[in-house]
Amino acid sequence: MTVPALPRRRARLLRYGGWQARDYLINVAVISIGLFGLMGTLEIMQLGAMEAMAMGNRAFVANLGRMRAQSFMHVFAIYATVGPIVALSGIIANDRAMGYVRFLFAKPLNPLLFYLQSFLVRLAGYFAVAGVLLAAYGYFDPVGDLERVAVGLLLGFVAYGGVLFLASALTKYDGLVTVAFLLLATLAWGKWETATGVRRFIPYLFPPVGKFSDVNNWVANLNPFDPRAPAVFPGKWVAWTVCYGVACLLLGLVALRKRALVKA
Repeated sequence: MTVPALPRRRARLLRYGGWQARDYLINVAVISIGLFGLMGTLEIMQLGAMEAMAMGNRAFVANLGRMRAQSFMHVFAIYATVGPIVALSGIIANDRAMGYVRFLFAKPLNPLLFYLQSFLVRLAGYFAVAGVLLAAYGYFDPVGDLERVAVGLLLGFVAYGGVLFLASALTKYDGLVTVAFLLLATLAWGKWETATGVRRFIPYLFPPVGKFSDVNNWVANLNPFDPRAPAVFPGKWVAWTVCYGVACLLLGLVALRKRALVKA
């Protein structure tokens, strides 16, 4: 007589979301608030020292608003660029390298949905950390248009985070590979953007991250060419860079389907 096999219970994806949020809070959020908070503090201290030294200078006082906007732009640019890499580093690679995938998928669970949910949880955590930092920064100095800030943060996360997601699906050195790739992209566009012949096609293999930095000027409403004019949204370069990030995210999901999470 054979005993019929009991059906395996499927894992509940949303319950994993709570654990993913907790891991982000413990392993990423606290460190991010401390790291980026220190950078913001140094920027505020530097701006305050400059104000105190040159308060008697009329030209300085007239440009004080622009200098404050530039100070905020520097802080925003660092977080919008480095924050996604910190938030998503190891999203897939750590589970594979540490062997956690054996426990995470012991019950039937779609890895694509699991890591896509992890991507969204980390996006929410990235915004939560940004909210804390903005509140702290705004206590000492204005932070500008919050709607622009939110748009800029989202664009940066999708653009840089998509590249890191693909790198994490392919290698355990995802953070290092992503940083090296973005630096290579900046060098390629800087060297061969105006080249002729075959070399002019080389930059188009990479996202135009150098031009994407114009988003920072738009967020702070700083026009680098005409201080009296409002900043212009760099739609062409934003669309290109963000679409590149989305394509990398989709390729990362494809890699999850094609590449085994557990080595035989």
